[in-house]
Amino acid sequence: MSEDLRYSPHFIKAVAGAADLMADIDAFEEIGCRFGRVTAALIRLKLKDPYADELEVEGAIFRAVGLRERLIVLSHVAKPSETDPATPTLRPFAALLAEHGLTHARLVSPNTWTAWVEVSRDGRTWRKLRSTTPPPPPAPPTTVIDAEMPPLEESHE
Repeated sequence: MSEDLRYSPHFIKAVAGAADLMADIDAFEEIGCRFGRVTAALIRLKLKDPYADELEVEGAIFRAVGLRERLIVLSHVAKPSETDPATPTLRPFAALLAEHGLTHARLVSPNTWTAWVEVSRDGRTWRKLRSTTPPPPPAPPTTVIDAEMPPLEESHE
């Protein structure tokens, strides 16, 4: 499987007839899940063909536009499932983020609300980040120096 998605996440945007699907706010939960499935399908398409940029579902065209290091997703599909509070699990899209090594996503709703969330590496937990700005890039790896290492000997020439 291609690792392209890890290094080149994509902005998922609904165009064409998708606006009609988003019109009924009361059905937003159902709409969000539908967009989650579409987005997941587009990601899988990108993994198979990194140059693919469109997917048509139910008359709506979904287009991927290049974006560095982060993934923006339409709707709130990364919320934890409320069916069993004792074992919180993520909806399929958030699990897909974790599956492909993406730990940050931006959620976008029809009323222009946005939030950055952080998904755990195993895809089982998530948290909303305080700021609506993108999370900082990961820190570089830390070099660990062995405390038992003998000091360098000075050269006496």
